[in-house]
Amino acid sequence: MKGSVRKRGKTWSYRIDLGKTSDQRTQIEKGGYKTKREADKALADALYQLNNTGDYVENQKITFSQVFTEFMETEAPATRAYATIKRYDSLYRNHYAERFGSYYMYQITRAMIEDFINGKRTYLSEEYVKGLFKTLKVIFGYAYKRKYMKKDIFCEITPPPDPRHIGEIKTYTQEERAAMEQRLHGTNLIVSYYIALNTGLRESEVFALQWPDVDFEKKKIKVCKQLLFQDHKWCFCPLKTINAYRSVIAASIR
Repeated sequence: MKGSVRKRGKTWSYRIDLGKTSDQRTQIEKGGYKTKREADKALADALYQLNNTGDYVENQKITFSQVFTEFMETEAPATRAYATIKRYDSLYRNHYAERFGSYYMYQITRAMIEDFINGKRTYLSEEYVKGLFKTLKVIFGYAYKRKYMKKDIFCEITPPPDPRHIGEIKTYTQEERAAMEQRLHGTNLIVSYYIALNTGLRESEVFALQWPDVDFEKKKIKVCKQLLFQDHKWCFCPLKTINAYRSVIAASIR
């Protein structure tokens, strides 16, 4: 597949011939480039896209704010947990809106994102910054999937280091465990403590357990929900991922 550039008035444009469909010749033409060099580069990008994906995508005049709102109203409720959606909303209001909100998606460059992330690393924790990066990546991936932009620039951006891979894993000592057991002894939390200690269940998973979830004969616990505080009330909620639904061995059940 080939294309050509030409000057039309004071600006340059490129044209790509897609061949004949139903006895009609189909062409793509886009103009408004100030120089021949700009038109040549745009043509090369369009040809690369067509040759590698079989699709032609134009950058759309849709802002980061509009994409974020669309994602939160359409995809997020179906694919993200309640707490994750709340976190996305907080990150947008406190960090993304002022920096990126009014920009068209295709106007946001790799350098802008890297400068944004590096700036946040000077005063925010590595864990928090990692979350900022991941959420931005989700929004750009959504925009690319919806064909609002020609490419997803996050393919070119090196993510910040994962804080979970920094430093050594710390465990409680026998003395610390004994102190916790002494503090919880005689309270209605002691059973939950022992379940978590012997199975590795998360706090929200332990407090969501009901009698039908416990198989005393096979000494197994079925993890199928979690207890979370949402909208000012405690609720049984789905687990975050498919793999989170599981059964665990609890040999100490009796």
